[in-house]
Amino acid sequence: MNIPERSIFLQARQGVPLAVQRRSVDLASARLGVLPDFDQVGPTFHRISVTGTSAHGIPITVFAISDAAPRTSGTRTTSATSTAATLSAVREWAQNLDERLVEEFILHDDLTGHHVQIIAADTIGPGDIPETFLNALTWEREIRDGRQKNRWSAILPSGHHLRVFCI
Repeated sequence: MNIPERSIFLQARQGVPLAVQRRSVDLASARLGVLPDFDQVGPTFHRISVTGTSAHGIPITVFAISDAAPRTSGTRTTSATSTAATLSAVREWAQNLDERLVEEFILHDDLTGHHVQIIAADTIGPGDIPETFLNALTWEREIRDGRQKNRWSAILPSGHHLRVFCI
């Protein structure tokens, strides 16, 4: 990744969720008056960033990177206890969901970490997904071969990766 001149690079110690790191990006976003971008920059890394110009005309880029979707190593580092802790961590966010709009709520254990997947009920259309499931989260709609797909990615307040599918 090329770091533009006059950029601020936030690097947290290992294990700090992107949700914690993003607070600084959100503060910069508010000061710059620009919405942050969220994207997956590799198979194991996500980035949230904001680029804008300060009141003094200085171009500023602020971003944070995390390994919110860790690569499967084949060696289990998760446990029943960590799975229960993950469920507890995402509970506060999930309890605000309208259960009539959730076809499936899945917690995936990929041996080294957890991520959440939601399959939306067929009563909800793709245009309603962001407001229904992703409100107050930094998210992106997946694009493949130049076409938008009915899949969205986000980082939950707990720092876990969320994928939402509309079938």
